[in-house]
Amino acid sequence: MRFSEFQSFPREAKNLIIYYTISSPLLITWTVFPIYLFMLGFNVENVGILYTVSSFFAALATAVIGRLLDKRITARNAIILLECFGMVSNFVFSKAETASDIILGETIERASLTFSVAFQVYEKDAYPEDIREKVYAYHMALPHIATIISYLIIGILLTYVFTSIVAYRFLYFVAGLFSILIVLYVYKFLPNISNKISFKEKSKKAKIPRRLLPIAIGEILIVLGFIFAPEFILANYIYNILGFSVLYFVLLSVISGIISVIASEIASRGSKKLRFAMIYGGIFLMIVYSFAIYMLQYLTITPIAKLLIIFAVTIILEFGHTFYFIYERAYLLDNIPNEIRGTILGLISSTTRIVAIIAPAIAGIIAYRIGALTPFLAQTFFLSSGIIAFWISSKIMD
Repeated sequence: MRFSEFQSFPREAKNLIIYYTISSPLLITWTVFPIYLFMLGFNVENVGILYTVSSFFAALATAVIGRLLDKRITARNAIILLECFGMVSNFVFSKAETASDIILGETIERASLTFSVAFQVYEKDAYPEDIREKVYAYHMALPHIATIISYLIIGILLTYVFTSIVAYRFLYFVAGLFSILIVLYVYKFLPNISNKISFKEKSKKAKIPRRLLPIAIGEILIVLGFIFAPEFILANYIYNILGFSVLYFVLLSVISGIISVIASEIASRGSKKLRFAMIYGGIFLMIVYSFAIYMLQYLTITPIAKLLIIFAVTIILEFGHTFYFIYERAYLLDNIPNEIRGTILGLISSTTRIVAIIAPAIAGIIAYRIGALTPFLAQTFFLSSGIIAFWISSKIMD
């Protein structure tokens, strides 16, 4: 990766990557959120149920948003709306004390995901097709560099300096304020280059061409794998069962960021000829991670040894996820005709959102009642199914 190469990208591509980079430190609020809930007195089963109830109300809110936004809006304006929803939810979390407060904040946060399809739509127009893999390498690396620095600082402060729940409230309040600046950046520096997107429910006449079904199914299966093993499951294991502080959970994200930068550099040197090898290899590494985490609960070793294994397999996961994301996203966008891209991306997003309503409660109940890391077995299943879907897609596209 070179600065001169980044400078050669189109203005809209550079500005979008800069947006991802300056907004990535705000994701710390997502990372520490399960710990925040545990500090408020909720257990892993409670957290899963809270997420599911919030997702249900968010689904209702999404339907209302679709009706209110009867007119199509640009991808840039959708991103602005997403940031505004996130700003409000952070302010709510900064004052949260009860389950109803958490549900309100989470409902607003999850309803904002209605607009997340705008990212893919904007990326398709902003990232030139002939260098899309290279652009996605910067898309992955630069935000992770920002994450590494900000997460380390915040994690150390929350562990050794400001350890009370008040510090977490202040973090969410500051994140809400910073979102205002992010909105101003998007308005000023992201040009309106994409076609307008409709968030109203589509009629069932819109269909995906059969040759594209395996791609869509493959992406849905991979996303489902992570939906059924959400972050709060591993946070519960590290924080409540192994007894480590929030810093160690944050360090996992830092390690992920470092490895993602390295993996992005490796991927940027690849070519389209390696596309399916990188997709298959990436998913395989993610499968290794998920099965290893599942088996960890059965090992009779010390907590620190288990933590070291978690760190080791997280490195494997991040190599896999980065390789998969860069090549799969480019593959997906390259094969979607412009006239139906909203339909396909919307279907993928809506399908995963529907499953995401019940998945957290299932994961939380399984983790609390059966085994703390058992949800990762479901993740292994979905990832394994996903690799089959992409293999079928490669045969159809040949």
